[in-house]
Amino acid sequence: MGPSVQRERESPFFLIQAALPYLLKTKGSVVNVSSINGARVAPNNMVYDSMKAALNHMTAGFTIDYRDQGVRFNALLPAGVDTLLLENAFKQQITDPQRFEEAMAAVRKSPKLARPEQIADMIVLVASDKASWLNGASIPLEGGYSLGHP
Repeated sequence: MGPSVQRERESPFFLIQAALPYLLKTKGSVVNVSSINGARVAPNNMVYDSMKAALNHMTAGFTIDYRDQGVRFNALLPAGVDTLLLENAFKQQITDPQRFEEAMAAVRKSPKLARPEQIADMIVLVASDKASWLNGASIPLEGGYSLGHP
């Protein structure tokens, strides 16, 4: 495992550790952005899927350890989001520039693809006092498109 993968895997843990004194003082809220792949496995995606599953598990562990001190931890599990990560994944699969542009245009028209703002809105909501009873949750954000599909 390369250094960048190692840092990505560990950075939420160390960030939370560094923020804990403030979180305890303010009864704060942590919203980890995971992935739907942390709850399901995709072909040829084992490392990413495993890291996101570990993030979900870590979120639950922090919840158990700090819920009595009033700190909340939740994870959001978005599916496809129109980001650079998605674009780079398509570039790896589709090397012809014209086919790539056509594929990106088609997927961006799909109602199954979230806009980054939709995920940001959920982060704000889950972190807010309006979600004060939400703790230890792993929340899928995929527009309901997995319903009715195995």
